[in-house]
Amino acid sequence: MKQTAQKPLTLLKDLQTADVSMLQLTLHLGLYPEDKVALDRYNELSQARQHARNQAEAALGPLRSYHNPSYAKHWDWHEAN
Repeated sequence: MKQTAQKPLTLLKDLQTADVSMLQLTLHLGLYPEDKVALDRYNELSQARQHARNQAEAALGPLRSYHNPSYAKHWDWHEAN
């Protein structure tokens, strides 16, 4: 995933790509938990995904309305529509 400013749809695509790759690695690690290469790749993807998520939320606002009470306190739902 790129570190530069990206278009919102590109950011969301990067998140989806990381999600699918992380899911595949999770399944692989379930069968081969000693695979250090896969574990390292999973950790790299996790960090890259968090960076992309932070960029996407900075550009688009919260990506979800649950599991994060701070958004409910600060997000202006009327203005967002």
